[in-house]
Amino acid sequence: MDKRKIKETPALASGLLSAADRIGTTLSPVEGDPHRTVDLENFVGVHPRMLRKFGRYQSRVILTAMAAELVLKFLYEQRGDRKPAPQHHDLHKLYGGLTGSDQHAVEFIYQRLLRERDYPPSEDWCERAYSVFEQCKNAFVDWRYIGEGKGVPYSFEMRATYLSLAVRSVLEVVDLLPILPASPKPMPGRTQAADHPSLSDGLETA
Repeated sequence: MDKRKIKETPALASGLLSAADRIGTTLSPVEGDPHRTVDLENFVGVHPRMLRKFGRYQSRVILTAMAAELVLKFLYEQRGDRKPAPQHHDLHKLYGGLTGSDQHAVEFIYQRLLRERDYPPSEDWCERAYSVFEQCKNAFVDWRYIGEGKGVPYSFEMRATYLSLAVRSVLEVVDLLPILPASPKPMPGRTQAADHPSLSDGLETA
């Protein structure tokens, strides 16, 4: 990431996320197979109004995924003596490359946002930011090139909603960087702030 532009990255990510939220387009439920995928072939002969709605939703997903990638790479490069962020779009791998304290902080804030916005997790993966980034790891590529791939899950609407919360959690951690000590990357499955009471206490009083 260009060091001359790195200071503006969180603001850019926040702007992308706000634009995605303003779109606010949702797709109608699909009867039948919940694992049905969407690609351009599904829309052959469909009314133009539905195509426009799908286009707005596609834009929402892409903007949210772009915001996630930007802020994760920013946080990666800000902590300790780090190499440049990896040049790929995999959100799960980018999140996994953050320091332990940053992951703990993201998880703590994500839980708070779930409570504040009354978004009860409907599936296990919704409960943690780590799992949300895993579910949405290829969101940018899958939705940007939807006409060239195998399609995307129609149920992605719910994933995009939780991805937005996860991105907001990372943005809040960026604001807290001056008071968060860097620590080694945790072992898999140990990314909950509850594992570190001192961190939780610090965030609650910050």
